[in-house]
Amino acid sequence: MRALLLLALLAVCGRSFGQAAPSLPAPANNLQGPWNERDLLRNSNAWNSAVNAHPDDAAARYQWYSNERQAALARGNGRIAAADAARLEEAAHDLERIAPGSVNAHLATYYQHFPEATAFSSLDAALALDRSAADLVVPRMTRALRQGDQAGLKLAAVELRDRELVARGLQLMAEDLLASVDRGGVLLLGGELDTYPAIAAQQRDGRRTDVLVVDARLLADAAYRERVWREAGATGTPPGTAQGVVNALPQATARPVHLGLSLPGELLAPWHDRSALTGLTLRAGGNGEPIAELATRWQRMHRTAEAGPLSWNYLVAGSVLLRHYRAVNDEAGMARTEQELRRLADRIGATNELYRLGVLPH
Repeated sequence: MRALLLLALLAVCGRSFGQAAPSLPAPANNLQGPWNERDLLRNSNAWNSAVNAHPDDAAARYQWYSNERQAALARGNGRIAAADAARLEEAAHDLERIAPGSVNAHLATYYQHFPEATAFSSLDAALALDRSAADLVVPRMTRALRQGDQAGLKLAAVELRDRELVARGLQLMAEDLLASVDRGGVLLLGGELDTYPAIAAQQRDGRRTDVLVVDARLLADAAYRERVWREAGATGTPPGTAQGVVNALPQATARPVHLGLSLPGELLAPWHDRSALTGLTLRAGGNGEPIAELATRWQRMHRTAEAGPLSWNYLVAGSVLLRHYRAVNDEAGMARTEQELRRLADRIGATNELYRLGVLPH
């Protein structure tokens, strides 16, 4: 499983960069894209030029912040590295200085402090000013999930989709993610790019409502930890940390527990050798891969290249299948899966990485 998880955490790199756009791009939205480095750099240059031309334009400065945050998510497989977080923190301070008490300033503070309680105080302040803002829909979903507000969660989830605030690729990925989970499972996810499209698929489309979707970032909150423990049907006292919950939940509940491949490495580490790949998730407990089950799910997957950094997680399932077909000398399976992997890898810029790791032959 260690080699498998290395694939899951591949860094997106080595792409060419474009020049600054001549005009301002559309406002950024973390669940819409763009995701490729060329477009992100072009947009960053455009918004940075707008900020330099109008230093007091809080809206332009927030769009630059949003684009930079999106670029950080793309680099980090849906998570933000410490160096990026420090740079974004400086941008959030600039927003507060230029437009103190504004929706944009409160929202930047929310993202910088998340998942601490102070983040939600900033979110409440932003909601008091303009509850209908598009940028507040995902934070509203997060707040409702944290509070156990099912009505609020459904309202925001439906709005997310009906206002077209989530990229089609993330919607398709969310369907594949839910389809990777056993009946009645608990699904632990690592961030907004997978958690909230999956919840929207449940709340708006009625997909896999038997699955309990958990935002692992919110497990830092005691009330949320306790509610997840109870809703998962777990016995005993819930542990006091997110790591403790991930370590203990599979043994404490009769429900199958699945771990999203975008979870931080430290949360996945205890399960490296005690989990089975079931698609875009790992089933905690046991070892090896249920090949027949994985092959069926692989063929049903959308395998979209338009899910930003999370599209790379499809390569994990395909690589495991290809390794199996080679081991049993299944020439038809090898040829088919290698072709499917090449097509996807070419589209997301992963071909050289698969060459380097020996997944694909030169």
